[in-house]
Amino acid sequence: QMNTKFRILAFAIVVPFLFLSQSCEKIKDEINKIAAFDVNIELPAEVVTIDSLDYKSSDGVLDWTILKQYMIDVDLQQILDDNDIESADFTNGRWDSYEATLIYPDNVDFSSFTDKFKVTAAINQNFSDEIEVAYTQTINPGTKTVTFLVNDVDITSYIKAELFYLRIWGFKTNTLPAEIVNIEFKGEVQVKVNPL
Repeated sequence: QMNTKFRILAFAIVVPFLFLSQSCEKIKDEINKIAAFDVNIELPAEVVTIDSLDYKSSDGVLDWTILKQYMIDVDLQQILDDNDIESADFTNGRWDSYEATLIYPDNVDFSSFTDKFKVTAAINQNFSDEIEVAYTQTINPGTKTVTFLVNDVDITSYIKAELFYLRIWGFKTNTLPAEIVNIEFKGEVQVKVNPL
């Protein structure tokens, strides 16, 4: 009888701990969901110099041309360090914003040589998996700064790779109205940080 009482007492002590440990896991999962947060990553501004000798509309044919191709580094460790997190999973990578500003010369606007831009991204430098991430609608005359529309595409794998490539495209509508034109492109991507 003493043995039976001991078993009942042991059962009464152990069972709540089993439920408690399962509940702790569920609570931990819920806390992690609540603790998840979005981070905007500012991409380095890129100044593109277009030379009039390179920017010619061949025989009056209007067409897309690559203005610049370059590499983007993403420092995920810095995000962890800035937020005092040891480790995290990164999800929901998205393009957040992109903008182009004509910075030289002063007397030129976009409509004098192009009427739209687009940006494509790829995980490798040969652009075999290229996707369009941002684009402009038709640019109005007199415009010197244009805000891009962003496509709702998942770039989580690009951000997790901590290295990806961009191409900036311009649609030629005319020859360049100056010997050189400088355009600054800048933008942000966003990713959800899920602390582990």
